[in-house]
Amino acid sequence: LKDLVYRGRTVETQNGHIIDEAGDQSTRRAWVKAVYEDDEERTIVFQRSITSSGDSEYRINNRTVLLKTYNEALEKQDILVKAKNFLVFQGDVEAVASQSPKDLTRLIEQMSGSCDYQQEYSELERLQEAAAEKSTFAYNKKRAVAAEVQSIVEQAKELEQYEKKMQLRSTLTVQHMLFKLFVAEGRIRDIKQDIGALHGDSISHASQQRAQLDSALHAQQKAQAKAYKAVNRQERQIKLVEQNIETRQPRVVGLAEKVAHAQRKAKQIEENVTSAQADAVRQRSVVDELSAEHARVKEAETRFEQQCEASLAQRGSQLGDDTMAEYNRLSEQLRASSVDDTHRRDILDRSIQLLTEAARRASDRLDALQSRREGLVASEHSYSQQRQSATSDVAGIEQEIQQTRRDADAAKTEHERLVRVEIELNEKLAGVLKELSQARADQRESAREAKLKDTIGTLQRIFTGVHGRLSELCKPTQHKYDVGIATVLGRHMDAIVVDRQATAIECISYMKEQRAGQATFLPLDTLQPHQVNDGLRHAHRGARLATDVMQYDPSVEAAVMHACGNALICDTADIAKYICYERKLEAKAVSLDGTVIHRSGLITGGTSSGSGGHRAQAQRWEAA
Repeated sequence: LKDLVYRGRTVETQNGHIIDEAGDQSTRRAWVKAVYEDDEERTIVFQRSITSSGDSEYRINNRTVLLKTYNEALEKQDILVKAKNFLVFQGDVEAVASQSPKDLTRLIEQMSGSCDYQQEYSELERLQEAAAEKSTFAYNKKRAVAAEVQSIVEQAKELEQYEKKMQLRSTLTVQHMLFKLFVAEGRIRDIKQDIGALHGDSISHASQQRAQLDSALHAQQKAQAKAYKAVNRQERQIKLVEQNIETRQPRVVGLAEKVAHAQRKAKQIEENVTSAQADAVRQRSVVDELSAEHARVKEAETRFEQQCEASLAQRGSQLGDDTMAEYNRLSEQLRASSVDDTHRRDILDRSIQLLTEAARRASDRLDALQSRREGLVASEHSYSQQRQSATSDVAGIEQEIQQTRRDADAAKTEHERLVRVEIELNEKLAGVLKELSQARADQRESAREAKLKDTIGTLQRIFTGVHGRLSELCKPTQHKYDVGIATVLGRHMDAIVVDRQATAIECISYMKEQRAGQATFLPLDTLQPHQVNDGLRHAHRGARLATDVMQYDPSVEAAVMHACGNALICDTADIAKYICYERKLEAKAVSLDGTVIHRSGLITGGTSSGSGGHRAQAQRWEAA
């Protein structure tokens, strides 16, 4: 702090001499004074002095005080000495401006004095977090309680509806039983009247009627077999006829095509015959003209020869050499001039022969075409007859098919009637057998129940601490949980609850001596039931712990917890699957219909036909 006291300076004169202006350093002091006016308009003077030795002196209103008193007075006026809000050294402003946001925050907190409350703030923050955690826990607990209350209210509504429906069911059951009793009484009355009306040989008559009915049934079965055979035979015949139709159909189509071809060919032949006849007429006219011309030429030649011979005969020997020469010359000229006519005659002769031959061939061809036409006409007539015959055969076969189908439908209807009668008789027989089997099972179960009840009663009379069967010591809160609770209890349904292990051993020894059968005992003092997982209570809206839907005495709670554990009763099998497979909760889930999904993922379901099934066991609570 001595550095804050002014020491003076050295000054160089004009002559070059150096003068020290420090003077006497022993009497020099440094001080700072603050005049502060508070809210009540009182003036307070704060002064701090620094001596040459570096000591500090503190004054309030010119009165010397200690540092602690000085600082307390400043703090009362919200002035912090530690924040250096009096003395600002050179470079402090630049240093403060270059600080990081975190350091500036720390400086502001130090100047404002909030750093003194850091510990208190941390403690209050911890208390706030603890209070928030408690509040969240209380809120979640409140939600859970509200959900549980809502679930209980819904269960109460369901219970009320269920009770109403059970009352309605009881009323309807009573009415139904009364109606059955009424009908049974009427049948009994009718049977008594029939028995009173029967004579001594009525039983034999009934036996005869039964034998007649059996023989009629046998005959109907034979008729059914015959109908089966007839149907099969008719079906085979239908198939054969259909095959025959399919076989003949191409032939009929082929015959029709042949007839059409023959008709086209006959028409063409008629056109050819007409053309040949016209050609023959034309050729005949040409032949006649040529024949007439040939006859005229022959006649002229004969006449010319006769004239020549007559002239030669008249002249006789008057002809000389000149005449003969002239005759020969004229003959040569005649022959030369008649060569063309001869050649033309030969050509005409050949033409006549050719035309005659062509006319003959045309005539032969015309005869052949006419005979072929007659054959085609005959074939057409034959084909038409065959087609008509095939058409009539097809119509007859179709009628036979329709008749066969009608017979087959009738046989099928009769067969269906016989099948229905057989099914009805079998159903009646199955119902009677089922009722008989159920009656026998109920009889055996009743005997077993009676024996077990007698044994338990005897044990309760002889030994103290025997409570009874677990199924008698607990029951579901609602009847809809009967099957589910019975499934959860399973083999522990008939287990006998006792107080101590020694009592169970004594009971087992007694049962061995009396040969009273076997039984499972649950000693309350040695049972170690599983701890119930409270989180399973809110696993799903439609799922509940089995122990939450059961009524039992607190004294046997250990036995109930041992038998049930963390098993859940679910409204549907889908909820059970969701809990075990999607939520993957370690719990056994049982639906209301008795379907079980074990922890390992194994699924057990269905119903048991015997009296030991869960539904039969659940009937105990319904009977109670």
